[in-house]
Amino acid sequence: MRKLTLFSLIFLLISGYSVQAQFSWGVEGGAVFSKAKTNASDPALTINQSSSGVTGYMGGLIVDIPFGDEKLRVIPELLYVNHGVNTRSVLTGVSEQATVDAKWILNSITLPVNLAVAWPIGDQKLILGGGPYMSLGMSGKRSTKVQSNIIPGGVLDTATTKVFGSASDQLKSLDYGINIMGIFMLWNGLAIKANYSYGIANLSNNSQLNYRNRYFSVGLSYFFH
Repeated sequence: MRKLTLFSLIFLLISGYSVQAQFSWGVEGGAVFSKAKTNASDPALTINQSSSGVTGYMGGLIVDIPFGDEKLRVIPELLYVNHGVNTRSVLTGVSEQATVDAKWILNSITLPVNLAVAWPIGDQKLILGGGPYMSLGMSGKRSTKVQSNIIPGGVLDTATTKVFGSASDQLKSLDYGINIMGIFMLWNGLAIKANYSYGIANLSNNSQLNYRNRYFSVGLSYFFH
């Protein structure tokens, strides 16, 4: 809760500067195409891992704050993002062979702060920029199916909603990385927005596992002037 309050405070402080500037704020929403980067290692096993993406959604607030040269601007966002990954791991040991299929679905509050440049195109604007982001994992679900020659019946299905925590099979809730975005803003305040988030933090608590968020989003924004 303290982390979420801090995220909201940072967003309000950045947006507060806009009171002194000619600014616009808006709402946004769209689709998220995510494929977190994952890998696993174990000295006692040979592990071959593959992954595929999942489709989610995002929505939230966006503020456009010009400063100095009118082309320059700071664009903070406060977003709710649904994202994740599908993985398949094939594990081979001396006397064991197993296939582990897992699906991670995460729900996060994300705060990107973009430094951007705008180019007028008639009555429209093209805005390109990027910057850091911070993200706080709020909830999620992990579904796992294990097929192994040492499990009675050969198959074990499990599911949990406790995906964030300090256990070795959970993820750290605090994420950070780099954000790249582009906006095509129409004269009436409607905008088309695309975004790519590249997670730097390894969220896994297990030293033999890696989990780094990656996702692309595209959607619509509407700015109130």
